[in-house]
Amino acid sequence: TVGMARLNEDGSLETAIAEGVAGDVREIAIQDDGKIVVGGRFTDRIRRLDPDGGLDMTFNSGTGFSGPTWANVHTIAIQQDGRIVVGGDYWSYNGTPRNNIARLDPDGNLDMTFDPGSGANDGVHAIAIQSDGGIIVGGWFTAYNGTPRNYIARVNSEGTVGLDGVVQDGFLISPNPASGSATIHLTEQP
Repeated sequence: TVGMARLNEDGSLETAIAEGVAGDVREIAIQDDGKIVVGGRFTDRIRRLDPDGGLDMTFNSGTGFSGPTWANVHTIAIQQDGRIVVGGDYWSYNGTPRNNIARLDPDGNLDMTFDPGSGANDGVHAIAIQSDGGIIVGGWFTAYNGTPRNYIARVNSEGTVGLDGVVQDGFLISPNPASGSATIHLTEQP
């Protein structure tokens, strides 16, 4: 069973797509080079297709995402540098713990510079990449890496909540997030 299809411009079915994806497809993201990243509830839960629809054998997803019986990928966002942020309901990627959020290198390997700690305590269902590299995640979670966050969090490029040294409306808060204390510095207004 094929879990996705591509239509031609006239609405007719293109028959060459998705030979490598069978199952429940939940998300599709297209890279700048035309390759198609597909996530959902199938064997490894993430695959990449070449622009012609064939399975991209250079994408090393290994065993992919695993977790409970309902484990799946809900959302995929591709950063400007080609790294792939993936959210869903899962516990690990290729055996490395990643609770519901992970970032992959462009070749499909886990990006070890992105460490979400304990991650989101429940499913991640939406991801948006901001122009400054911040990552907005939304879902059913009430905590991200132990920090209370009700259904939405801003994650920095290392995978932690918040930003180090946030400048907002004339003041700077650092560190952010803070544990115990934070410093507020007034900044000059333009």
